[in-house]
Amino acid sequence: ITDSRDEVWVPCVDEIVIEHDTFLKKGLFLKGRFRNKHKKTMMDFFCRISFFYQKSYVKFDFTILNKNAACHPGGAWDLGDKNSIFFKDLSIIFPLDDTTTGQGFYLRETGPGVNAFKLGSDVLIHQNSSGGQNWQSKNHVDQKNRIPVSFKGYKLFDSGKEIHHGLRSSPFMGVKGNKFFTFCFLENFWQNFPKSMSIKKNRLCLGLFPEAYSSLFELQAGEQKTHSFYWGVQRGPDQYHPVNWAVDPLIPILPGQHYFDVLTRPKPVPIEIPARSKESGIYQKLVDALVDGPDSFWEKNKRVDEYGWRNFGDIFADHESVFNTKQDFISHYNNQYDLVKGSIFQFMRSGSPQWLKMAKQMANHVADIDIYHTQKDKTQFNQGMFWHTDHHLDASTSSHRTISIAHKSQKPQKSFGGGPAPDHNYATGFLYLYWMTGDFRYKDAVLELAENIFNCINEPSTVMELVFQTGRNIGRQIGHKAWGSKFHPPSYAGVYRFDGPGRASGNSLNTLMDAWLLSGEKKYLHQAEKMIVMCVSDKDDPQEMDLLNAELRWMYTVFLQALARYLSIKAEMSDFDWFFEFARRVLIHYATWMAENEYPYLEKPDILEFPNETWAAQDIRKSDVFAFAALYAPVHLKDIFIEKSCFFFNQSMTRLEEFGTKTYTRPLAILLAHGYPRLELLNYPHQTPITAFQKNHMPLKPIMEKMGKAGKFKANIKNFSLKKEIKWIKLQWGALVDR
Repeated sequence: ITDSRDEVWVPCVDEIVIEHDTFLKKGLFLKGRFRNKHKKTMMDFFCRISFFYQKSYVKFDFTILNKNAACHPGGAWDLGDKNSIFFKDLSIIFPLDDTTTGQGFYLRETGPGVNAFKLGSDVLIHQNSSGGQNWQSKNHVDQKNRIPVSFKGYKLFDSGKEIHHGLRSSPFMGVKGNKFFTFCFLENFWQNFPKSMSIKKNRLCLGLFPEAYSSLFELQAGEQKTHSFYWGVQRGPDQYHPVNWAVDPLIPILPGQHYFDVLTRPKPVPIEIPARSKESGIYQKLVDALVDGPDSFWEKNKRVDEYGWRNFGDIFADHESVFNTKQDFISHYNNQYDLVKGSIFQFMRSGSPQWLKMAKQMANHVADIDIYHTQKDKTQFNQGMFWHTDHHLDASTSSHRTISIAHKSQKPQKSFGGGPAPDHNYATGFLYLYWMTGDFRYKDAVLELAENIFNCINEPSTVMELVFQTGRNIGRQIGHKAWGSKFHPPSYAGVYRFDGPGRASGNSLNTLMDAWLLSGEKKYLHQAEKMIVMCVSDKDDPQEMDLLNAELRWMYTVFLQALARYLSIKAEMSDFDWFFEFARRVLIHYATWMAENEYPYLEKPDILEFPNETWAAQDIRKSDVFAFAALYAPVHLKDIFIEKSCFFFNQSMTRLEEFGTKTYTRPLAILLAHGYPRLELLNYPHQTPITAFQKNHMPLKPIMEKMGKAGKFKANIKNFSLKKEIKWIKLQWGALVDR
């Protein structure tokens, strides 16, 4: 690495672990830091190296990491933060220790055919921008709000002279010696611009962050970036064919029924309602639009040039642009509603490799950029996921971190600021990808996001923070009472956090179950079950909870969907304990109330702030809840729930079809991951034991006490650390000074 002061830093490996060890593949995990001659640490790195049986190449997944916490003054997360790391160049050099007789260079452009060049000993290819029509998009602004791309596409130089230029390159490059030929190929070369490859005498250089770019590179605090590339050495002629397949690798495709059988054991049987209908046809047409046609994932990203090393893999949130007619409006989706999971589900259903390609690109982006990879910030922020760009606002210099200082003048004073939140913590897509690919990056992401849920549930981690938050909550309650009944909105904690059925509690329950399925560690299951008991009861009064207040409480269906998934997982394992029966009763209780009271959202457009296409799509969640409830319901309720599931599915599809904006990103993301219980209309051959509650009775009070504030206070006293207390005070003081 060459830093902003032209000092050079080199990697120092601290740890090597054999991570994968089979006959066909050996995998090493290396972890370390970049240091200079003064032994100072600049940034961390880790690298996974895969060796394959009887192959002359090795695969590298190389990641740089800034594990510091951001300052985020006033709750804004803009580029240029004091704890970012700035540098000019990061290159990987492969020297060939062999008398060099000549060099070979091979270039493959995007599209059919291969353009090959055989050149001398001083060669450079530099991909400066995406090469697309909107290559100068303000999507690429740096910390000074400048667009640093300087030319369209790539240029090829020989001895400093430009000899070729083009739009998008996927190059191979190799150096030939007397006996050996060394070669390199980087995945997604043009998509992750800027990039370079060069030959200088007998050295092959891969510029992951090339100095030729016209701006300093910024690795934000808590941000990482992974590059995957192949490097090899072979005897014989200078040919690139050993990794030619890597441009467009084969994708194994199994019959959809196989995934279905494996992931939903015991084998399900269909309820006797036709799977193909007018509404299911609408569903299929809409979801296919995301990978095929003018509103596909690929076309959306062309509009804002969603490329470059920080952007590639995310998707343009076009639904946020409805009040902004500017052509260069930028809004990032950040995997809201787990678009990765939805893409994987569609891949399993259809076998189309486009879905898997889309899922992996998004997952790689989220794992690097959207997760806050630090343990040095506020407890509830650490290892969390940044949510989508703030509604209807341009991303500006916040990039993928939701909130920019530029938003402050456009929002009410008390609603500005924030950070990573459990409301947008989506891990299930990573779980499925890890099961499919064995890529440890996805496993790491699941466990990291699960740790954030522990942080959020069990925070604060210091006595000072607990006292501060308790005092603030008391102040809010006094303020609400002072204003009278007209000013008594549901608290943020009650609607959005863990005190009831909502988005944060539902997504958190899902993530904890993902971590349990992945690791087998009981702590995740136990925390999930405590959350269920903490959030809901079969004695709840949904009417009193104001669940028909769509604007504030629609999210309760997110929790019920997660609760249904919990039941399915436990049923698959024949684990019909007290918690299973408690969850089953809760689901039936809420579904019964829904059957009597719920309606399609757009039937009452007057109570909605924006009665748009998203509300039509959200009705599909109700269809899912009823379909799952039918699996565990008493006989007299089963047919009612099936009828309601079909009704809400059909209403969702019919109303969504009426909107010209039906192919916006958000409604399609909702559809991708939902609707399966109705589309497939599954059932389980086992009978849920209704008497499980009595047989496995467990007192409720001790569980609730463990989750109470008193329990937190005792835990904080027990784990008291003066160092942690001082660190928290410094963090708060620093934030106050910044504000």
